[in-house]
Amino acid sequence: TLEEDNRPLSAFESHRVLTPRAEASQVNSLLLLDLSGSILESGAFDAMANAAGAYIDAVTAEGGQRMALATFDGRADPQVLTPFTADRVALQAGLASLRQRQCTTNRDCPRDVNAGTCAGWRCVDESTDLNGAVLSGLSMLDEANARASGVPYRDSALVLFTDGADQAGRVSSGKALQ
Repeated sequence: TLEEDNRPLSAFESHRVLTPRAEASQVNSLLLLDLSGSILESGAFDAMANAAGAYIDAVTAEGGQRMALATFDGRADPQVLTPFTADRVALQAGLASLRQRQCTTNRDCPRDVNAGTCAGWRCVDESTDLNGAVLSGLSMLDEANARASGVPYRDSALVLFTDGADQAGRVSSGKALQ
């Protein structure tokens, strides 16, 4: 019996279809981690990575949500570590990959035009393209929602771990806020 306000609905006035929750809704979240020089050189990386790991565990424990993991620094585009998935193990593996040392000194870094500093974990552009990362992240979420066009209810969340402000100046703060 299908009821509304404790009164049975007529079979002629309602469409009785039960859709499993996984087919009726999809939530996509993107976890963006700041790997600019200020994070890597200040020693804040471990605290950020630990908090990100706890966030991944909390979100995936609830189920029903897909998450992607990406990093940003001064480069124009975020670097995707783990594409959208509900797999906690894959997300934690993506996060763990950040702890693998690429080098110990700047001299050891791959000769990359974007490599500004090393700080052990990643050779990155020291700057922070925070506003650009926000816009890119929102675009990634829009694309994930568009791919789920057959799902009636779609929602998304952008979760950003950073220590500062935009330094790259590619995108204005006003545009990012808009």
